[in-house]
Amino acid sequence: MAKKESYVVIGLGKFGMTICRHLAKAGQEVLAIDNDPEVINEAANIVMRAVVANAEDEEALLDLAVGSFDHVYISIGQNIEASIMATLLIKEQGGKDVTCRAENIHHARVLEKNWG
Repeated sequence: MAKKESYVVIGLGKFGMTICRHLAKAGQEVLAIDNDPEVINEAANIVMRAVVANAEDEEALLDLAVGSFDHVYISIGQNIEASIMATLLIKEQGGKDVTCRAENIHHARVLEKNWG
């Protein structure tokens, strides 16, 4: 990654934290979002900014200007509804390059049908 870009990672389980680590190591600007304060404390040592927020809260995402970032990774694990809602809100806020982790084939189909 030669060019510095801005990234949002929503959902900081193993997958999301791995993304954060790799992007930060590559010198990229990363905003990490999760609803667990303990996870955010860990991420704060890795990324540019880490925020406790609910990915289904439209106002919180607007306040963070998530739609203006170059890339958004939604790595919310088992809460499929939150994943779909976050995707919808970010796309409505202008998110262009949104990548979602699908929990199962049905989740993948919903994401693909709506935003694929």
